[in-house]
Amino acid sequence: STRHVQRRSHHRADHQVLSLLSRVADAVGPIYFLQNVFLVLISSPASRLSAINYLSRKMVIPSDDDHQGIDVGLVIRGVAAVLEDENSLVRRGGLDLLLRKLPLDGKLFM
Repeated sequence: STRHVQRRSHHRADHQVLSLLSRVADAVGPIYFLQNVFLVLISSPASRLSAINYLSRKMVIPSDDDHQGIDVGLVIRGVAAVLEDENSLVRRGGLDLLLRKLPLDGKLFM
């Protein structure tokens, strides 16, 4: 059916975008890329939902040693911008991100 073809095409496009973003992250380094995604959260309200969806899918939870290069202040400002957004889906995505990927009692914030 047409709906099935559209869904499959949308899934393929999502996969291509995620693949491209992964290649960019590999090229510039994961910490630098992650910090720029948080800059998007701060500076681009129109892109927040997409950035939150990307982080929810692809962000790796930093281990005790891996979070050393992450600018925690940037992460906090990015999350604060998301939680203040007018769009309830963006706010919900931010809360989900805090719950699943960035727990407040995690090593990143200590």
